[in-house]
Amino acid sequence: MNQTIITYITAIGGSTLLSSFVTHFITKRKYNIEADGIEIRNLKESIGAYQEIISDLRKHVDYLEKQQIQMREEFNTRLSEINSKGFLTNR
Repeated sequence: MNQTIITYITAIGGSTLLSSFVTHFITKRKYNIEADGIEIRNLKESIGAYQEIISDLRKHVDYLEKQQIQMREEFNTRLSEINSKGFLTNR
């Protein structure tokens, strides 16, 4: 009788232990998959933020290039005016 009780207790304990291990591994796998999904989503958001920054910087660089071209044209125009009036002569 005692042997039968010990066998049942061992079987229940063993199956509980096995069940716990299986549950642990399944839960851990699910958690890792969810964590990877969250990480990917965060990376996409970060990439989006960096793309917005890059886009803004590109617009600013374009603006500065246009400003530089306008300033260069204005400088050349004024230099031509000065040269045509004879203010600059070769010595």
